[in-house]
Amino acid sequence: VDVLVIHARHAACKMCSAADGVFAKVADKVASEAPKQGWQSRVRMRALDPRVERQLARQLGVFCASEPRECRHFVLAPGGGRKPMMIRGRHDEANLLADLERLARPQFEQISASAALSRGVTTSRSLVVLAPDAAESIRHAAHQLRLRLDVAVAE
Repeated sequence: VDVLVIHARHAACKMCSAADGVFAKVADKVASEAPKQGWQSRVRMRALDPRVERQLARQLGVFCASEPRECRHFVLAPGGGRKPMMIRGRHDEANLLADLERLARPQFEQISASAALSRGVTTSRSLVVLAPDAAESIRHAAHQLRLRLDVAVAE
C-alpha cells in the first residue's frame, strides 16, 4: 500500500454530507478493483470516527468545515513525513478517482540521473528529485505536491 486516505468527520458536522457519500462510493469501487494490480491496489481508504480515535484525529487536524467546498480528506504515505496531506472532499466520483490515481503513483523511489532525464521526456508530469539526505521539511513539502508532480530520491 502506497497511500492511505482517511475520511474523518465529527458526527455534528453536516457541511460535508455530499463529499461523505462520494467518499463511500469511491471507497467501494477502489476496494472491489484493488486485487487487479492496477493503481487501486496501492490505495486504501478508511473512515475514522474522531470520537473514538481522538489522538489520531488531533494528529491529523480533523476539523468541521465552515462550508462544503472546505471539506478535506487526509492522506498518509511513506516518505511524506508525519504530517498528512489534505485533499479536497470531492462532490463528483470521477474527480476523486482522478485524485486517487495521481496519489497512487510511486513516489520517493530511488532514481539515477540518467533515468530521471529520460523520464522527463516520456511523461507529462514534472519530476522533482530530492537529495538522499533531504530534510524532513523538504520531504513533507514535496509530499504536499503529489497531486501535481512526481517525487524521487537521487541514488
